[in-house]
Amino acid sequence: MKKVREWITCRGCGSQFMDETHEEGYCSSCLYAHYSEYFHRQLMEPRETILRKALRMAVLSVLMAFLGILALPASSFALKGSNSVLSVKTGLASFYSLEACKYNPHPRCPTASGESLYDLIKEEKESGKHFMAVWEIPFGRRVKVTNLANGKSTEAVVKDRGPSRRLKGRIVDLSLEAFRKIADSKEGLIEVEISY
Repeated sequence: MKKVREWITCRGCGSQFMDETHEEGYCSSCLYAHYSEYFHRQLMEPRETILRKALRMAVLSVLMAFLGILALPASSFALKGSNSVLSVKTGLASFYSLEACKYNPHPRCPTASGESLYDLIKEEKESGKHFMAVWEIPFGRRVKVTNLANGKSTEAVVKDRGPSRRLKGRIVDLSLEAFRKIADSKEGLIEVEISY
């Protein structure tokens, strides 16, 4: 037996349509609009909420960082080349030289900054610029190292990481030439103050 199709009035827009499949009483256009609005609410609103929260967090982070900067002491804003000191540490210093390359299998004997230890020592002999290894200070930073026993000091640039963390009390490994500027290399370990 054949189903008879009848005219249905859409409850959404009032238009007449002929279809037995729409039990809700809405035409295809209104159903599409209804479901697209439903899916928009279900899918898009959570995304917008997430985006709003992310934006709010970003604004708060920037604001907190700005307020944190305002709370820093004026000495934290020292200009490069100025004589103000931001940090001072004391501890033991040792030295290292090409002997360290015996334990480095790479033919260039690279340091943690990627520069070859051979090149650093060659540059140090030619230009007199000393280098050092330290953990917390960024590469390229010039650091003043003072021997606490005799008051002699020198400056060196951070080019490597060290000394080994298992060696308690050691805070810096100087190049051999930098070490000789402030102490006799026969001493091996000296008490120093570093300022940067």
